[in-house]
Order: sequence, then structure tokens, then C-alpha cells
Amino acid sequence: MSSTSITRVLNELFTAPINAVTLAEREYRKTWANWLEFQFKLLKESGTAITPELLAKILDIAPVVGLDGVIEAGITMRIAEVNSKEGGFSAGLQLGPIHASGRFGFSNQSSQESIFQASTRYTISNQETNLKEYLSNRDIEPANEEQLVKAIAFLKKDVGETEAE
Repeated sequence: MSSTSITRVLNELFTAPINAVTLAEREYRKTWANWLEFQFKLLKESGTAITPELLAKILDIAPVVGLDGVIEAGITMRIAEVNSKEGGFSAGLQLGPIHASGRFGFSNQSSQESIFQASTRYTISNQETNLKEYLSNRDIEPANEEQLVKAIAFLKKDVGETEAE
């Protein structure tokens, strides 16, 4: 951030927390997908019949996500400006065998410095979310192996970056 605008800094300061929450939701989905895959493999290896009732029970015991916290973010920027001016001239004089020359110059430098500080505080929370509810809200209710595989694929789906650039 060696050269950036104050507008960009404020934008990052006020959008970074919600972008972080959005990225965290993506990780929740991946965690659920990995958990479901593991449960599915356990059932397949044990030879247990995968019934709609069993799948409903498995979804009931999936990890639950609850987000509740305070995020404080701040930044201090040193803004410096340096102006430098230089100039000069040289002259020479020759009269017969005598030669004289010289250079005259000047230099002027000035600087200014200021400090910019900004901070924000977020309180972020959501309702507790479980996997069964999450899938149900998206009209996905795995009742057999094929639907379970589709649910896992849905949870793993990466819909692109949401980070502010």
C-alpha cells in the first residue's frame, strides 16, 4: 500500500469485513462437503443401506455454523510530499592567455508530512445455520445416493472471487 488513494483505503476498510464473511461462508460449504463425503464413504464401506431416513439423520448431526463477533479494523497512513528544485548556470571568460570560468547553482528542497487515521468497528452475527436447513433453503434435500452426490457437488461449487480488488 505504498501508493494508494484515501478513497481506496476507506473502501477497503469498510468492505473488507463483509467480504471476509462471504469468503468464510464459502469455506463453511467446503467443510460441509468434506464432512458429507466422509460420512458417505463410511456408510459405503460398512455396507449400510443408504435410506432417506438415514440421510436425514446424518444431515441432523452435521456441524453447525454460528457467527457472532466483533471486528475492529483501522489504518494509519503517513502521507509525505517532497518538492525539490535545482538550477544553475555556468559562464566562462577568456582574455588572451587568461581564462576564468565558474558555475553557479542553487538547490531548494521542502517537505510536508501528515498522518491519516481511519478505523471502523463491525458487529457481525447470523442465525445459527445447520446443513439440513442450508440445503433445504436451496431446494436440495438428499434422499438417495445420487442426490447426496449432487448435494456434495453443490457445496463444493466455487462461484468465483468475492474479494475486493
